[in-house]
Amino acid sequence: MKISNRFSVISVFILSCSFLFLSLGSVNMYGQSALENGYNAYNQGHYEQAVTSLKEAVAETPENAYVYLYLGMANAELKHYDDAGDAYSYAIKYGEGNKKLLGQAYVGRGLVYSRGFMFDKSDADYNAALQLNPNNLNARLLKARNQTQRGNFAEAIELYDGIIESYPDAAIYSLRGSLKILLSDYEGAKADINKSIEQNPADAYAYLSRGRILQNQGNKEDAEKDFNTVLQLDNKPYELTGAAAFAYHYLGRDDLAVNNINRAMKFKELLGGASAEDCYNAACLYSLVKNNDMAMYYCCQALRGGFSDFYLLSKDPLLENVRNDKDFQKYITFYWPKSIASLSPCQERTPEVIELPLFLGRHANSFSTWVTSHLRYPENARRNSIEGTVTLRFYVEKDGSIRDVKVLFSADPDLDAEAVRAVKSSPKWTPGKLDGENVRVYYSFPVVFRLR
Repeated sequence: MKISNRFSVISVFILSCSFLFLSLGSVNMYGQSALENGYNAYNQGHYEQAVTSLKEAVAETPENAYVYLYLGMANAELKHYDDAGDAYSYAIKYGEGNKKLLGQAYVGRGLVYSRGFMFDKSDADYNAALQLNPNNLNARLLKARNQTQRGNFAEAIELYDGIIESYPDAAIYSLRGSLKILLSDYEGAKADINKSIEQNPADAYAYLSRGRILQNQGNKEDAEKDFNTVLQLDNKPYELTGAAAFAYHYLGRDDLAVNNINRAMKFKELLGGASAEDCYNAACLYSLVKNNDMAMYYCCQALRGGFSDFYLLSKDPLLENVRNDKDFQKYITFYWPKSIASLSPCQERTPEVIELPLFLGRHANSFSTWVTSHLRYPENARRNSIEGTVTLRFYVEKDGSIRDVKVLFSADPDLDAEAVRAVKSSPKWTPGKLDGENVRVYYSFPVVFRLR
C-alpha cells in the first residue's frame, strides 16, 4: 500500500542512473581547476562547496554547459530549486549538439519544475529529453511519476506498461502494483507484486502490499503469512524501514506498531536524518492508530523535507483519520502553499499569499533563544543528572496567543513540565496570515535541556 515508499525506491534508482558518464568538458586551465573542484566536492556530498567552486568556474568560462549542469545538480541537492532551474537552463542554452548533456539538463530542469507543481513545463522537458533519446529511462519514469502526482493513476500505469516492456525491474512492478491498488484492481496489483517479489524477495514493503490485498479479500491466513514475512525482513535495528510497524498494525498489535515506528525514526536520525518519505510513512502509521498529534507532526516534517506528492496527502486512505482533524487543512497550507481540500487531477493553482507568525517582530526561530533564557532547570533533574530534548506541539492563535501546548516526545516528567511552563509563558506573537486574514498556525518545537 505504501506508494510513497515505492516512489523513494524509484528516486534512488533514478539517481543511480544519472550523471555517471559525463566528461568535464573543455575549459581554460583556471576554469578547469574550479570545475574539477566543484565536481569532486559534489561527488563527496559537499554541495555548498561545490556551488562555490562552480560559480568560480562560471566566472572563468561563462559559456561552458558542463559547469552549469553540475551547478544545477549541486543546487538541487541543496533544495535551491530556483537557482538549480536557472543553471539547467544555461546548460541547455550552451549545450547545443551534446545530446547526452542536454538529456541530463532537461531531466534536471523537469524535476525542478515538478517540485514547483508546474507539471506541464516538467512534462515538456521530459519530452524534450525523450526526443533526444527515446530510451531515456529517467525521463520516462519521471513523466510517469508526474501523472501519479496529478492523481492520473490510469495514465501513469499506461506509461509504466511501456517502461516494463523494455525494463522489467522489480521496483517498477511494485510501483505499478501500488497504483493498481489505488484503482481497486487487486488481482492486477497482486500479479505485479508477485513479479516484484520473484525478482527481489527481500522487499518488505512488497509483502506488506500483498498482505493488505489478501486481507481485503478475506484471505486472513495468507495475509498473516505475508505480514510475518515483513516482520522477519524488517528487523535489523539500524536498517528498520517502518514496514514492520504497518505489519504489526494489520496484525492487531498497535502497541508494537508504535514502538517499531519510533525505533525506526530514531535510528534514521542517528544515521543522518529521516527522509521526507520516511516522515510521510510515519504520519500514515500514526493516522492509522488514531494518534493525530503525531501524524500531524510527521506530516509537518515530511513537508519541510520536500515531500511533494500532494495528491497522496489529499487522497491517501491511510491519512483518513488525520484529514478529519479540523486543523489539518490550515496546518498543511502553511507548509505547502497550495490548497488541497478541493484539488482535482491536473489542477494547478496559484500559491496563496502566506505570512508566518512573528515572535517579538522577528522570525519564529528567535523563539528558541527566548525559551532557553526563561527555562528553570528542575532541581530533581539536576540532582540526578537528567538531560534530554522535549518536543512540544503548540498553536499560535489568530490573536497571537499560545494555546494547546502538548508533549509529543517526552524526556522526563520534570523536564516535560518545565518545557510546557516556559512555552506557555510566551508573550503574544504577531499572528500568521493567509490572504490577509489571521489564521491559526501549528508548530512542533524542541526544548533542549543540557547540564553544564
